[in-house]
Amino acid sequence: MPSKVYFLTRDKKDDLYNFLKATRIFGHVKARNFVAIKIHFAEEHNKGHIDPKYVLPVVKVIREKTVSPFLADASTIYVGKRSDAYHHQLTSS
Repeated sequence: MPSKVYFLTRDKKDDLYNFLKATRIFGHVKARNFVAIKIHFAEEHNKGHIDPKYVLPVVKVIREKTVSPFLADASTIYVGKRSDAYHHQLTSS
């Protein structure tokens, strides 16, 4: 079965909440589940992260289903501030 691909043009990025509601992308999520929101916290002093204003609409849509969202990121395989859990947490806060 082919995967569905959703695309929101840059000029409509401020309408992310309505876009997510219209796609019903979280329709399979059941109440009282935990849902990881995979984001990128970035490195210290780096601007390569996801702006929180884009995470908030995702959280709002998920919470309407009485679900518990949480943020998740992946560590790196190269040596740096995100290569282990302890320093990764310090970098993200």
